[in-house]
This record gives sequence, structure tokens and C-alpha cells, in this order.
Amino acid sequence: MNIKELQRNWNTFGKQDPLWAIITRADKKGKKWDLDEFFKTGDRKIHQLFDMLREQKIKVNKGSALDFGCGVGRLTLALASHFQQVNGVDIAESMIELANRYNKYPERCKYFVNTKDDLSLFSERSFDFIYTVIVLQHMRQEYAKSYIAEFVRLLKPSGVAVFQMPAKYIGPPQQATKQSLFQRVTVKLKQMLKPLIKLILPERAHMEMYGIEHDEMVSYLKQLGVVVADVRKDDSPGPLWESYQYTIIKTA
Repeated sequence: MNIKELQRNWNTFGKQDPLWAIITRADKKGKKWDLDEFFKTGDRKIHQLFDMLREQKIKVNKGSALDFGCGVGRLTLALASHFQQVNGVDIAESMIELANRYNKYPERCKYFVNTKDDLSLFSERSFDFIYTVIVLQHMRQEYAKSYIAEFVRLLKPSGVAVFQMPAKYIGPPQQATKQSLFQRVTVKLKQMLKPLIKLILPERAHMEMYGIEHDEMVSYLKQLGVVVADVRKDDSPGPLWESYQYTIIKTA
């Protein structure tokens, strides 16, 4: 899935069922999230995050923060309690529209749409802290690495970034089945009729999942010249994926 497809998918989620798309609990599908309950999950997540940073004795300057893949601002608003200025950035305009609607701290919390595979809308050394969770897992590995390199560029000296990334799928084997002639013809017809189907039926979105092996990620971070301050198991993607949370510090 390229960047344009990624944007189209998440724009559709933002229009159809935005809160469930961010936290995909089965019992909340179909716009069943209570808004207050949804945002309280962000407060808890950020509280746990800062407990972890204190436990690891990792100092974070409280000037500016970036929430990458902010969605409707679930974590951005929670971060606003800890920083003087927080920016949220997302690929989907529909999500940012909702984030602005729900923004309780407009004087210190700003949102931006970014449809590039970089973060050039922000200047070098703009942020003391960068955070992202359940975001990089939905994009191809080359895009995830590109954004992580951008995190390093955007961090101020001694700045801290915390991000989550699956390492590999560990669920039941996904066996490919041989298609019958009828199935192959059906697939071909769907491909041919796709433009017409898009005009008749509502647009549908889907999530793709990707991972970067733990050792590959650590090696890549060292190439970027940052200190890998903490790596720990993370259960954000659910039990079918082995996942890690990485904390990095920019030294210069």
C-alpha cells in the first residue's frame, strides 16, 4: 500500500468509524465508542508512558511534543497536560477535522495534515519529545523507517522519541489455498469492474499490518546515531504479533 492508498484508507476510516479504527475493539465497531471513555484511554496511555520514563530515569524536557499519527487527538490532548506546546500530525484530513472539533486546548495544541513520506512541514530540531503507537505498523517498512529518520531530524539535542513497531506475525499459519477456475474468473471480473463498483458502492477501507524484526530495528537506530535507551515488549497490536516499544535519545 503506497502513501496515496494509505491516505485514502484512513480518510475513509475517519468518515465511517474513526474511533473504532484507532482502537479496534470488537464491541465498539459501528460507532459504539463513548467519546469520554475513548479519550480516557489516551490519558491512561500517557500516564503509563511517563511512569515508564521515570522508571528508566529518562529526562524529558517539557517544551514541545509531537504526536505522530494523531488520529482524532486521543493522545495529543493527553500530552498537552505535560508540554507547553503539542502538535498532532496525521495523513487523513477527515481525522484532523475531528481532532480540531474535539480540541480542548487550542492555545497549545495544534493539528496538521501531512500526506508526504517525510515530515518536512516541520523544521529541524523542533521537538523535545515525539510519540507514536499503533501507527507505524500500518505502513510499509520503507515508510516506517523514513518517518523514524525524520523523528531523529526533528528532535532537539537530548530529545526523546518513543515509538512502537511490531517485529513479526506469530499467529496461526496463514495457508494459501489454490483457487478454482471459477474463483480466478471472479477475481478477474472484480478487477475489471472495480471502477464501476467504486461509483455504485460506498468506499471501503482496510488495514494492513507490517513488522520490522527487532534486531533489524535496533541496528537501524544505531545507524541513525541515536542512543537506544530502552526496548521492551509491547502488546498494542494484540496477541497475533510480537511487538516492541523503543525509546531513543538524540545526543547532538
